[in-house]
Amino acid sequence: MSSSPTWACLTSVAAAVKEAAEATPVILLTGWGQRLVADGEMPLHVDRVLSKPPKLREVRAALAQLTLRAGPAAVVSAAKEVR
Repeated sequence: MSSSPTWACLTSVAAAVKEAAEATPVILLTGWGQRLVADGEMPLHVDRVLSKPPKLREVRAALAQLTLRAGPAAVVSAAKEVR
């Protein structure tokens, strides 16, 4: 997986997001989610991996945990930087 063009694209997008606004949470939604975590292939700049199709409670939990970790002010500030 880590050598595919898709993988290279997603890791570069995640890196660009973190470069532009480091506090911005990055969630990867993929059909390979469980395999990535099990194989230890978490992309460097991705904070959380969710498997498709995600359950609404998983999305809510990930968003809640990641925004609490960064702090609400950091997330708002990061969103303004990206615009």
